[in-house]
Amino acid sequence: MDNRQSCRWTQAEIDLFDQLVQKVGKNFKAIAEKFSNRSYAQVRSRYYNLQIKNNCSQDSKEMLNKNKVSPKQKAEEFKAESSHKSSGEFMSFNQFQ
Repeated sequence: MDNRQSCRWTQAEIDLFDQLVQKVGKNFKAIAEKFSNRSYAQVRSRYYNLQIKNNCSQDSKEMLNKNKVSPKQKAEEFKAESSHKSSGEFMSFNQFQ
């Protein structure tokens, strides 16, 4: 039976993994050989999970920055919406019949 860990990566393993990826890239076999307790599949999974996480967080940051609205802009938008409602610019249901 394979006695490899199926638990969280330690900080020492994470540091070594990061160094090895910088050195050998996606050569998962070479990286796995440096770990006595991690399989090829675990190393490959860690790499791709980090890629997904990093891409998602980057996309999220870009999306947040793109859609970021300052409190002043929010107040101006709210004020504009409120003035439309009070001036009766919205159509009533009867106008559509």
